[in-house]
Amino acid sequence: MMGTTARGQSNDSLVVPASLGGSKRVIKTSKTLLDVVKYTADDTISISATDNYALLYNNARVEYENISLKAGKIIIYLKTNELVAMGIRDSAGRVIQKPVFTEDGKSYNTDTIRYNFDTKRAKIKKVITQEGEGFLHGEEVKMMEDQVLYIRRASFTTCSHEHPHFRIVTQKTKVIPGKQIVTGPAFLEMLDIPTPVIVPFGFFPTIQKQKSGFILPGYTNNAERGYGLTNLGFYWAASPYWDMQISADIYTMGGFQLRTANRYARRYKFSGNVNMTLNRLIVGKPIYAEFGKYINQSDFQITWSHAQDPKARPDLNFTANLNFVTTNFYRTSTFQQNNVLNNNIGSSINLVKTFPGRPISLNIGVNHRQNLQNGRVDLNLPELALNITRVLPFKKKNATRLPRWYEEIGFNYSLNFRNSVSFILDSIGANPLEQLLKRSVNGISHRIPFSGNYRILKHITMVPSFSFNSRWYFQSYSYAYSDSLKRAVITDTLRGFSMLNDFSTSVQFSTKLYGIFNYKYGPLKALRHVMTPRLGLSYTPDFASPSWRGFAGNPYQLVQVDTSGKLGFQNRFQGAVFGTPGLGMQGLVSFGLDNILDAKFKSKRDSTGETKVMLIEGFSIDGNYNMAAPDYKWSIVNVTARTSLFKGKLNINYTTSFDPYSLDSLGNRIPVLEIDKTGRLLRQQATTLNLGTSISSSTFDRWFGKSAESNKDNSAGSVPKDDFNPAGVTAGDINYYSPVTYVDYMAKWSLSVNYALAISPNPALGQTNIVQSMMFSGNIELTQNWNINFNSGYDLVRKQIGFTNINITRNLHCWNLSFSWVPVGFQKSYFITINAKAGMLRDLKFDRRRGVGDFPAVL
Repeated sequence: MMGTTARGQSNDSLVVPASLGGSKRVIKTSKTLLDVVKYTADDTISISATDNYALLYNNARVEYENISLKAGKIIIYLKTNELVAMGIRDSAGRVIQKPVFTEDGKSYNTDTIRYNFDTKRAKIKKVITQEGEGFLHGEEVKMMEDQVLYIRRASFTTCSHEHPHFRIVTQKTKVIPGKQIVTGPAFLEMLDIPTPVIVPFGFFPTIQKQKSGFILPGYTNNAERGYGLTNLGFYWAASPYWDMQISADIYTMGGFQLRTANRYARRYKFSGNVNMTLNRLIVGKPIYAEFGKYINQSDFQITWSHAQDPKARPDLNFTANLNFVTTNFYRTSTFQQNNVLNNNIGSSINLVKTFPGRPISLNIGVNHRQNLQNGRVDLNLPELALNITRVLPFKKKNATRLPRWYEEIGFNYSLNFRNSVSFILDSIGANPLEQLLKRSVNGISHRIPFSGNYRILKHITMVPSFSFNSRWYFQSYSYAYSDSLKRAVITDTLRGFSMLNDFSTSVQFSTKLYGIFNYKYGPLKALRHVMTPRLGLSYTPDFASPSWRGFAGNPYQLVQVDTSGKLGFQNRFQGAVFGTPGLGMQGLVSFGLDNILDAKFKSKRDSTGETKVMLIEGFSIDGNYNMAAPDYKWSIVNVTARTSLFKGKLNINYTTSFDPYSLDSLGNRIPVLEIDKTGRLLRQQATTLNLGTSISSSTFDRWFGKSAESNKDNSAGSVPKDDFNPAGVTAGDINYYSPVTYVDYMAKWSLSVNYALAISPNPALGQTNIVQSMMFSGNIELTQNWNINFNSGYDLVRKQIGFTNINITRNLHCWNLSFSWVPVGFQKSYFITINAKAGMLRDLKFDRRRGVGDFPAVL
């Protein structure tokens, strides 16, 4: 009988459906039970009036108040208000539909269960239930009315298998659901093998919310740093909105690393983290310092990341991405390739305000740039920008006619304030704040560009423009030549307001030319060549000349520079944050040519009978000629090209530059055209070539037409969640003796290879500098549990291997195995760890680390 439900029809009667045996029968029984009990079964509902019980068979279900029970077979004893549930056997003799008992949303997988409706107590045999991140197994269980469990022959594990890989076994256990598990003497069992790891009692908190506590350390032995404790610390769950973790690595030779990690979040508002690391590296002994075998240095890092939910304030957004480190921090404190190879880092903190319905935005920020090679730090603290997007003041609204020429004129406006300071990190001195204030420079910039866009002669685009700039500074310099003081130019700093103005005007012309070549024979149908020639004229006055000096704000001072009485211009605002008006008039004629070449081939695979291929994605030539310059009128000519082959799998980028002027015997550039001296039109300078490709198993599948079915993941041995497996308990491991069941012979993989070539002539030494290198990275998924990824490089000129990192991971179901290896260089190291996945058993692990200081040969 499918989906039958019987309920009490009166205060003391139970109706047996006619479909079960003809006419209706009424059985006198307890009011309390049948008034609220619902029960169903797919095959049989049999009720015995003499023995006062009801039998439910096949997918039997019972619901009563806050409990539900599902099983293959359920017997309800109406006289004692009890029920017994068990599984049933299928045609192969396997027990299926084992009882699943649920109370207040908490589920228990069992073999058999006896439950009393009056006392709300139960006796269970062979139970499996999930507690927090773990699973609790028990042979005999007593469940009390408050859901507290008393278990004999119990085990606790974080392995989801019905027969777990490991467990903590004990004879007596008390479980307070949602709070804790307390055991008597317990021991660790691995793969059914007892281990000597024994504890007098066990305590496992199962509270889902965060809780403060100590972090147990790991142990390490470093050849040069001594014995040590790693990751010793404390976790503080301060509130639901933020927490903090403090941890440290401590070594007997005196070195240590102290870390603090803070997280904060408010739902639908913001989230972020603040991390600080202090590393004290001591390797070797002081007596070996003169041999270069001793290191004693301290480094630190501060990071802050903050993100605002876009919905919190659409018109006001605050973001932060701060990363400040000492020069050698990445070299001695990390093994991540991106950090080790990075020579420059930056930070930004920005507050952006927009005004809905208005073309205005305000940005207030702090920016930081740091060179890790020389320790130079550049700070913009703070920087303010007020911008007005393009406005067309003369354009009429709702006009039905074509716009007049003046209606196409528009302008932008930007106001910027910046306070900048630059310094070398290791030489800031004992009073850093005082030094930073002395070195800071600031200024205000106003910029108003006007421009229009017109079509002339039908095919030519003309863009005239005029730009006005005004810079406000509060410090300038005055110069004087001194015969008595080393015969040098004396610089005097002046405090006070100065305003510098300049302007420039230009006009740009561009058009497109199309060349199409059709072919009747062969696979090539057509070639298309698109050329975009560009021509520009621009003019900027000489703001150091007497006629423009007053307008410009006198940015330059004419002063004697040597004993011969030679005069030269000195910039009165040297190092100003927004620069100064240019020295000397400029009348530039700029030129450029962009090229695109594509082809159309015949194709039987395409429904249109043809396919398009991009042969050259871009080929550009740029340069200019300064009519107002006394010499060196021609500029460097730059050439760039890019394309991709094999359906975008091979990317090619090429850049080079040509100098129209020649060199003297010492390799210095002279104002003599190369064509006049050697007959060559141009002299080639630096050249770079970059080749890059990325391929993967899916690429081959597309090329050779293989379906995705061959690469799909099969979760062998898993049992999906259903009514009889609400906790998702898995059946067991796959058959490793049958590789067909777990080895994917079409393993997923990816590989990226990049080749870089840089050629730069060095005329002074009469040689050419060549840099060649290859970088490659990849990933291989041997099986759904084995993963290998690697990053490396090779210097083809020096014949040296670059930074190399190899990572191997193995998913052991409830455990993780990982191996990380840096085989060469100062960061030479390896790290092996095997650990339980669950966070509550994070200290159940074994790791082995060897790093800086363990390989003294590289010091």
